[in-house]
Amino acid sequence: MACPNRRSQDGCTYDLLFTSPTPLGPIRLLHGFTGADVKVCNKTFRVVNTHLEQREPSRFVQADQANELLKTLRNTTPRNRPLVLVGDMNSSPKDDEFPGIMPPYKQFIDAGLKDVRKLRTSTTPGYTCCQAENLLNVKSQLNRRIDFIFAQKNIKSATARLVGIKPADKTETKPKLWPSDHAGIIAELTY
Repeated sequence: MACPNRRSQDGCTYDLLFTSPTPLGPIRLLHGFTGADVKVCNKTFRVVNTHLEQREPSRFVQADQANELLKTLRNTTPRNRPLVLVGDMNSSPKDDEFPGIMPPYKQFIDAGLKDVRKLRTSTTPGYTCCQAENLLNVKSQLNRRIDFIFAQKNIKSATARLVGIKPADKTETKPKLWPSDHAGIIAELTY
């Protein structure tokens, strides 16, 4: 998979990046994406992972990154190759449009990607974010869904579950920590 403009040793960085002020001066947050073509049972899939900028205060940057990713995928993914897009989108199905700015989640859906969680029959909300930054909160604080698996091209069914969401999933160390500030998503897709 080719990066149109910015390639790093670890993948592609987005053209539009957010600069964050710090006491030591501004730093650029290098969010980006990686991808690989993976062969399973004689069928090749393109699997892409990304982390988009946070919605606030950089709603414009986040939306532009999603647009750039979709454009890159359109231009580099072979026509007959199924696409699976995963990652921390920092965007929710509940995000409202802002004048001239379409939220990433809606961009992905409009581009023909399917939210794998919505292919399930479960009515649980599937919250994936966010535990306390220090991971020390006693009870889970997951209260929104911003991490996703999207799939394209003739997906028939999906099973998906969250991991790292129960107190029993915490580390055995003292103090006990959540495995991450986000829940993980595991899915099985049928084509």
